[in-house]
Amino acid sequence: MANRAYLFEGEDPIALELPCTSVERTVENLSRALPHFEAIAGDKEIGKAHWQRTMDTLTALPLPVLAMNALEFTWLGKPLAFAASIKQACGDGPAPIAQIKQLSCYKDGGAPMRSRSTVDSTSAPP
Repeated sequence: MANRAYLFEGEDPIALELPCTSVERTVENLSRALPHFEAIAGDKEIGKAHWQRTMDTLTALPLPVLAMNALEFTWLGKPLAFAASIKQACGDGPAPIAQIKQLSCYKDGGAPMRSRSTVDSTSAPP
């Protein structure tokens, strides 16, 4: 599945077909992805915490499909460069892990953030 978006880089329109898939398929794929989360985190415990948080979040979603937000391309100002970064992040080996960290602004050793629903009114923001 894909969803289509039209963006502009300068004067030229760019037609994007962005990823779209079912939550069920995503959960199935991510159920096998724990080693990737550990590699990205550089720590098994932190990686597992991120993986579990992701699995919990996905299974709680109210709609059955996921799609990439086309606005993410426009926020970066260079849609074609961002598309190339996404493509690189989908490869094999150490290069995609570095690209995933860059795209997600992940800092090594960063623990998963708590959701707003688990933060009480007396604690600091997540």
